[in-house]
Amino acid sequence: MKKQLGCLLALLATFACADTNDDLASNNRFGQKIMTGTTLRENADRSGVLLLYCIDNSWYRLGAMYPKMSKQEKSEHVIEICQPNIDTYSVDSVLLAADRYGQPKSEQQAWQIIQDNRRKGTDQGRQELHEKIRQYMQTLDDNPPARSGFFN
Repeated sequence: MKKQLGCLLALLATFACADTNDDLASNNRFGQKIMTGTTLRENADRSGVLLLYCIDNSWYRLGAMYPKMSKQEKSEHVIEICQPNIDTYSVDSVLLAADRYGQPKSEQQAWQIIQDNRRKGTDQGRQELHEKIRQYMQTLDDNPPARSGFFN
């Protein structure tokens, strides 16, 4: 079961466009252009939507494949699968704060701030975000909602 779960996590991580490098800035995932204004807000909105999609999709896929998995265990796996989306959401949050306080930054600069905080152990925001995600997942049913519209 553990081997199957490991393979599933690898597959889902690939589906979620996961990147296993800890220092994602080194592989040009995040840009060097200074982000401000409407473009920044639109990107932040998109990253939030993509994060929710990753969480929901991963939750229901894991549930379908492992119906006896506890919500707690499933939550931890979903966070692992969606970590790249969480990182992007976190970068956008740093950029929004920097822009609000008149110190706009690039995505790579924001990512570097996040990495520095993780190394120092001062990344409380990460734990808080993970906890919010866990709380959200506790509200999800084990079965996906019925589809409506074109794909019925």
